[in-house]
Amino acid sequence: MAEYHGDLAFKVGTIYKSRDEGNYFVAIFLLLTMGLLGAHRFYLNDHRGGWMYFTPFAIAVFVGFAMLNATILLWEVAAASIFLICELIYFVYKIVSR
Repeated sequence: MAEYHGDLAFKVGTIYKSRDEGNYFVAIFLLLTMGLLGAHRFYLNDHRGGWMYFTPFAIAVFVGFAMLNATILLWEVAAASIFLICELIYFVYKIVSR
């Protein structure tokens, strides 16, 4: 049986980083390219926020394909773009205020 010989986090290193340690330039790039999927939130270790972006997008895609109607997806993109613009302004503010 394996034995525990002290703190493994010291030997392996830290796995998790705080939300503020992420590179905001990369977060802005992810926001502009895959913002509706919540990739920028997953990158900043805000998994709850990432799922809050990804889940409505996935539902809109599946419902839109099931109904053969792209209007649902367009409405979701329009609504989410308001939040994405606000987050873009916030990320730029975080870069400037450093």
